[in-house]
Amino acid sequence: MELDDDYGRRCETSGRVLAACWYWRQLLSADLWRLRRRLTRRRVAQLTGAAGRPIRSPGSSNLTSLIHAVAFAFRSLRRSPGFAGAAILTLALGAGANTAIFSVVNGVLLQPPPYVEPDEVVRLRLEGGRFSIPFTPREYVAMQDAVEDLAAMAAYRFQNEAVVIHGDESWLMGSAGVTAALLPMLGVRPALGRAISLSDGEPGAAPVVMISHRVWRTAFGGRDEVLGERISVADSRYTEGIHTVVGVLPDGFDFPDKTVDVWVPLPIDATNEETFGARNENIRILARLADGASTDTAAAQVSALVRGLQNVPAEQEFPYVRVQHFQETRVGEYRERLLLLTAIVAAVLLVAIVNISNLSIARLESRRVELAVRAALGAGRARLAMLVLGEALLIGTIGAALGLLLAISSTRLIVRALPPGIEDVARIEIDWGVFGFALLVSVAAALLAALLPALRSARLGIVVAIRQISNGRGTTAGAWARRPLVIAQIALVVPLVAAAGLMGKSLLRLQAEEPGVLSESVVTMRVDVRQATADDLNATYERITSALRHVTGVESASIVRSMPFSGGSSISSITFVDHPTIPPDESILVDYQVVHAGFFATLGIPLRAGRDFGPDDVDGAPPVVIVNQQFVDTHYPDTSPLGRRFVTGDTFEIVGVAGNIRRRGLGEPARPEMYVHYGQVFNPRGTRRVLVRLDAGRPPTIEQLQDTILDVDSAVAITEVQTMKQVLAASVATERGTTQLMMLFATLALTMASVGLAGTVAYLATRRTREFGIRMALGARSGQVLQLVLGESALLLTLGLGVGLLVALALGRTIASMLYEVEPFDAVTLTLTVGVTAVAVMGAALAPGLRAAGVDPAETLRND
Repeated sequence: MELDDDYGRRCETSGRVLAACWYWRQLLSADLWRLRRRLTRRRVAQLTGAAGRPIRSPGSSNLTSLIHAVAFAFRSLRRSPGFAGAAILTLALGAGANTAIFSVVNGVLLQPPPYVEPDEVVRLRLEGGRFSIPFTPREYVAMQDAVEDLAAMAAYRFQNEAVVIHGDESWLMGSAGVTAALLPMLGVRPALGRAISLSDGEPGAAPVVMISHRVWRTAFGGRDEVLGERISVADSRYTEGIHTVVGVLPDGFDFPDKTVDVWVPLPIDATNEETFGARNENIRILARLADGASTDTAAAQVSALVRGLQNVPAEQEFPYVRVQHFQETRVGEYRERLLLLTAIVAAVLLVAIVNISNLSIARLESRRVELAVRAALGAGRARLAMLVLGEALLIGTIGAALGLLLAISSTRLIVRALPPGIEDVARIEIDWGVFGFALLVSVAAALLAALLPALRSARLGIVVAIRQISNGRGTTAGAWARRPLVIAQIALVVPLVAAAGLMGKSLLRLQAEEPGVLSESVVTMRVDVRQATADDLNATYERITSALRHVTGVESASIVRSMPFSGGSSISSITFVDHPTIPPDESILVDYQVVHAGFFATLGIPLRAGRDFGPDDVDGAPPVVIVNQQFVDTHYPDTSPLGRRFVTGDTFEIVGVAGNIRRRGLGEPARPEMYVHYGQVFNPRGTRRVLVRLDAGRPPTIEQLQDTILDVDSAVAITEVQTMKQVLAASVATERGTTQLMMLFATLALTMASVGLAGTVAYLATRRTREFGIRMALGARSGQVLQLVLGESALLLTLGLGVGLLVALALGRTIASMLYEVEPFDAVTLTLTVGVTAVAVMGAALAPGLRAAGVDPAETLRND
């Protein structure tokens, strides 16, 4: 009766509609309490039995409960395709990006090379300023017994590219010279035949060769009879003649790097004083650390030994000896970039987790009546949490499958973005280990995202839930749970966008650098004169360039040993004959390049002083050299270098000064460099680069240029046809690939965060629909309601930006070494980061804000 009396009074004061709403809320609340008490008593009776002893219900184990929860989750998600699709897609994007990067890191950094105890294998380096100095054969021999911290030691040398001829077939392969100690030290046995022995490296020994497993399969058909076959091997400097195949290396052996396919003995002749003490033999040393030894102690011992051999006093400056783990030298600078990308995609995954957690909380709010009824029917907290975790497990499994598909396709994109010099790219693949990683990451991410909703479902208040649903209001607890998640998303996105912006600005600065050459209308081709003898090699090159100059549309043509901007050049030691300040016994290292006549005109390199090479600069004439402007600025800052002489093998006279080019890459400043003419140096068989400048108005086709070269000598092999623009682009491939990937991941994270904020704003606006209706009924305008919605979004944005900028400053300091002429705290980049994030986030909040501003107050009050 009291309920009816209160209903009558409310009809008089509040109206019949509001009074009816109040009446049904009270009635439902009372009936729910009675229903719950009755069901609870019945459940207790079922579980205790007549004797009051607990009875274990079939299927009550946690595993069975989880299976039932997953089965129910499947049916539940089918009824909510919007939530399921958004959660699965978000998880697939985050997990797919992480799986793709993990496959790269696994192949490049984590998988050890196929050596015995590879962590103990080190490389010895002798570094002087900007240069890496080769060891002499004498130093290598002395180290073998004198350095206690090195248990074993071997020497090797890159032999450049070799022409391998077998019968009527010929191939261009990378080659290396190695000592007999190399394979035993690495613990590697040939797959077929034997390794190079000590006797193979002695003077006068019969030439032998080992070939790679891939060459054995492709060039020799995988025949066991390859052992004993004789092939012609000729590289650009060290090796020439008929060699006997004595061994096939195992599959996956790629020492010193993946470009090498043939290995020949590296001779160490102590009787030849000219080569035994020469640094231009390009000797590199690999060693294995002794038990208990460290790289620092080994470096100290090697430094003391080399100082003693060179009679250098302890107080005098001397090249720095570095002992570095060999795997680190193979990965080099790419380790930092790969680890940075790993951290970036991990942050993307965190954004995905937060986004899914946001979606799960919203879904939990929409299921409050269902969960309340389940609780009223006797479901415990663990059972309710299991329902949420079952959905997460299902979402994680499906997300793993889709993420793996995304990883397979995106891994190829990432591999293409990797620089061409990076090692172990062939080992990058989606194997069972990567598949397990994808599944683990996806399921763990989904469960982590469901953790907060699961805890909230376990603390569900039944009566409160029914009351709030029955009167059309939602709880504010879910709103307060979602706001920190939005702030976290923005805080994670800001440093990603800032880092991508810094890398992008650095790339633009790098590409804007003046290379020192004119890249327009210049074509390059790699040529190999395979059948020419050393005597007529220069004549062949001369005929090729002369023929190319007579092609209609060709302005000039030349030949060079190695392309500018290719990342390296040769180094020579020189001593000045008549320098005003540098004594003649002091040696200086400079870059050098061997070029043909017309090189400077073809690349548009200006001559600052003196003359170009001419037809009289041939073998037998006084050796001449052209130096660059940096050479003059460094060694002749106050006087003209023309007519000065220095010794490097022969005595060369400086006849010209050329402009600087950034030979080692756009990010590397010009070094002192000298250019020597082909006609005055020894030029054994090998590959060269043909440079052709075309008339932009009527250029010939590439086929015409190739046909012209083949008309001169049909045995010439032509490969790697490129424009100079492509060469320049390849010189910044590392920076461009890293920047593109970072921008892609930052965009993905920003999109996820924006979608998450839009969902949160829509949810909060829905919770306040009654409030907005009352405000508008009392005279508030739509613009004021929109301001309320966007104001709360702006508050979340401000808090997220504040935290994110602090993280961005720390991240900027971390990537400072990867930036080119850009400060890690670049104000313009950080300002743009704030602007881009604000526009994206507030743009995402605008749509739900407009929907809230369009609320019909009459309809809202009528429903209430």
